[in-house]
Amino acid sequence: MERSETLKHTKTFDPSAQLEFIYQLLETLRSFSDYKELFSYLATNLDSLIACDVLSVLLIPDDHIEVYSYSQRPTKKPLLDELLLKAKEALLELNVFDVRLKEVKTYAETLGEGESIERLASSIQLPLIVGAEEKLLGILSIASEQTEAYNPDQLRFLNTIAQHAAHSIYYFSNAISVERQRLSALFDVIPIGLVLLDKDQQLSLANPTGQTLLKDLDASFADKTLKTLNGEALEPLLAKELGDPIIQQNLTRKGPNPRSIEITSAFIPFGPEAGGHILAFRDHSRRIKAEQNLALSQKQLAAIFENNSEAIFLLNSQGQIENLNPSAYLLLNQRKTELLQQTIWDLPYWEESNLQSAEYWQECLSDERISIGHASLKFGNLVKKIDFRIHPQVIDDLHLLSCRDVTERQVMLEQLEHSETLYKTLIHNFPKGTIYLLDRDLNFILAGGKGLAENGLSEEYLIGKTPLEVFPQFSEEHKKQYQEALKGKTLSSIRVLQGKSYETLILPLPASNGQIETLLVLSLDISKELELRKHLMIERARLNKRVIEQTKDLSQMNGQLLKAVKLKDEFLASMSHELRTPLNAILNMSESLTEQLFGSLNEKQLSYLDTIYKSGSHLLELINDILDLSKIEAGRFELEFSQSNIAELCQSSLLLVKEQALRQQLSLELSLPPDLPQALLDTRRVKQILVNLLSNAVKFTPQNGKVGLEVRLNQEQTQLSFCVWDTGIGIAEEKHKQIFESFTQIDGSLSRQYNGTGLGLALVERLTKLHGGCVSLTSKPNQGSRFTVNLPFQAPPKAVAKPVAEPARLELDSPLKPKGTPWVTSRKTDKEKVLLIDDTTWAIKALSDYLKAMGYEMFVENNAQAGLLTARQEQPDLILMDVQMPDLNGIEATKILRKDARFVKTPIIALTALAMPGDKESCLRAGMNDYLSKPVQLKEMAKLIAQHLAAAKHSQTKA
Repeated sequence: MERSETLKHTKTFDPSAQLEFIYQLLETLRSFSDYKELFSYLATNLDSLIACDVLSVLLIPDDHIEVYSYSQRPTKKPLLDELLLKAKEALLELNVFDVRLKEVKTYAETLGEGESIERLASSIQLPLIVGAEEKLLGILSIASEQTEAYNPDQLRFLNTIAQHAAHSIYYFSNAISVERQRLSALFDVIPIGLVLLDKDQQLSLANPTGQTLLKDLDASFADKTLKTLNGEALEPLLAKELGDPIIQQNLTRKGPNPRSIEITSAFIPFGPEAGGHILAFRDHSRRIKAEQNLALSQKQLAAIFENNSEAIFLLNSQGQIENLNPSAYLLLNQRKTELLQQTIWDLPYWEESNLQSAEYWQECLSDERISIGHASLKFGNLVKKIDFRIHPQVIDDLHLLSCRDVTERQVMLEQLEHSETLYKTLIHNFPKGTIYLLDRDLNFILAGGKGLAENGLSEEYLIGKTPLEVFPQFSEEHKKQYQEALKGKTLSSIRVLQGKSYETLILPLPASNGQIETLLVLSLDISKELELRKHLMIERARLNKRVIEQTKDLSQMNGQLLKAVKLKDEFLASMSHELRTPLNAILNMSESLTEQLFGSLNEKQLSYLDTIYKSGSHLLELINDILDLSKIEAGRFELEFSQSNIAELCQSSLLLVKEQALRQQLSLELSLPPDLPQALLDTRRVKQILVNLLSNAVKFTPQNGKVGLEVRLNQEQTQLSFCVWDTGIGIAEEKHKQIFESFTQIDGSLSRQYNGTGLGLALVERLTKLHGGCVSLTSKPNQGSRFTVNLPFQAPPKAVAKPVAEPARLELDSPLKPKGTPWVTSRKTDKEKVLLIDDTTWAIKALSDYLKAMGYEMFVENNAQAGLLTARQEQPDLILMDVQMPDLNGIEATKILRKDARFVKTPIIALTALAMPGDKESCLRAGMNDYLSKPVQLKEMAKLIAQHLAAAKHSQTKA
């Protein structure tokens, strides 16, 4: 643009616009963060009011010159330089800071080659002055290419602008100075080490903490350039340029004073183009040590809390349990989770009414002092005594309740108090002689006994004196004895005084520290006792003589009793064998004939066989009852417990007496509660109890009467009751206990109307007791009877035994076939060898014929020796071995067979008419596989043989 064109755009003065500008300037000054923004604002906005092509500010702080130049057009660089020269000249004319201007280059020196110089037509230099002292802050220069661009009014306007600018610059300068002082103070006192490095990694600045840490980390320098820290290169710590992420590195220094230091590094600018770094050092050693100490303290506190023998509860201000240690929930015998958040006064164990009150606990929790109390905790019949303390807030708003179980201590104190009372009572009421307590100096501290008054002494007289002062006969020799007792020896002596004999006993009483502090002295007049002892010795000799004579008589009687018991056992065993042997023939042959294995029978023949079978069964029942009683009395009777269906048990029991009841035209009734659960019982023996009671009820009830069975379970389900009732002849009250004795009946005369052995009720009572129950009877003559068997709903643990296989025996309810209908019996197609060894001819015939008919190949021998020979020759698949045989019995024969490798696994089943306690165990110990008691039930025998042969085949196949 030509100069002439520039002159045409001279701005006119508009006072109102200038006032508005000043107002806006004052408002805007409040938002400036530094004076650079002020200069930029003036350069941008003054051009709208007055001619302002360029603006320059030259400030003169403490020790240097700051220059700020502004133009709306970048091409005005030469004009800015010229204006700067004019500002310097203005400063020279004012004769201030001329020395500091020597370092400012002149305008001509700043020009480069080929640059054109434009001259300013108008310029004005305004001093920036503040305060009454008119302190000069610098020069504000404004210039324009126009000539005579500024009139007096504009000069006044610009002077006003300069005044406001000066005040703002002064404010900013002071604020920056204060901030620098603050930063400097912070830089010096901050516990973080700060180190500034320039772009060449030379140490520019470091605060005191940083200097110390550089020294501790063995910082190495080369020409003031930091090279390594703690022997490690510095390069990984240095960001390359502004904007790179902050880098962290941990350094550990070992030695007597180990250190752990974290170093943070970041890039910072130094000048417009240069760059440096700031390193921040944080020493974590104390923090890590503090954390370790804190962790250790917490661990120790936790260990103290968890292992404290006192019960500790942490309660919040509402009395709820926030935490508790193991001793606490052991004290209350509850799980920790069950106690958390419970309110302390709601615990159901407090015996004291005030401890069940929320007001009491809230008062204790709000008290700043420690509350101390005593309480009782009741757990059923058990009472625990405790001492407790409620501590004020220990953690935040939590309170500590500590409880100590002092039950044992309380009991010990009560026992001690009781012992002391007894002790004093014993001393003061010692019935014979005298009793003293002496201290280590042998002074009387307590005395009593009736002997004091007899000797004209009193406790008041003796206290504080020594025996030497009281008793003339007390010599130095006696004193030595007392001194020996003070060393822990118990001394006793007898002496005669005035015709009487006295026994003196000196007992040392140790204190809690083990030292002997007290002596207990007992002095007894034993004259009469010595005289009595003499007479007793004479009488004892006489008694010894009589005892020897009576012992000899008792030995003879014991031998006779043992012999009688042995004879009884032998008699029972012999009777069992002798009775079962013919029974075996009767029942086996009748059973074989009933099955019609050897030809068809007519109805009358079958009826006779049925009568024979029932008669034999009745005889077997009597034998079984006798043997059961013998086992019970010998203590060898075992119950086989299992879960029993009560309804089925009762129905099957009634079924066994149904035929007999129908013959007598009696009605049978059964009453069962709904939803009756199963019970743990020996089903077979309970059935035996019920059948015995029901059979008696049917037997003693006239025609058209009633017999019933009721079952009840009490509300607590702890007792199961079976009640058998009838409308029969009843029983007189004086015979209620007698009928439960063995071989006892209601009518015991020779002309009695009812048959029986009198063993049924005796067995009922004994079997009930074995179950842990009892039997009761309610009856009156001609009004019927009620027998009630009460059994525990679950059998006692000691009665629950592992089921033991009993010998196979013919039960009362063993079925016979319907009359006129042959048995359909399965016969074997593959012949298996069975060896029968028995010395009874009819047994051999009955058993062998039946098994042959069943399809087995039979080998029979009538003695054990021949049986062993046949076994070795024929190699049978199974052996039936009679136990009681002449010469060589079945047990010894079995032992011989088991030693032969060929017969190790051959099934051997015992056949015996013996059924006494221990017979079965003897057979099994000898190596037999099973046990059948005669009379043998043929179908059961066949079933048992088939089972053992199948098991033997399976074992051979598996091998």
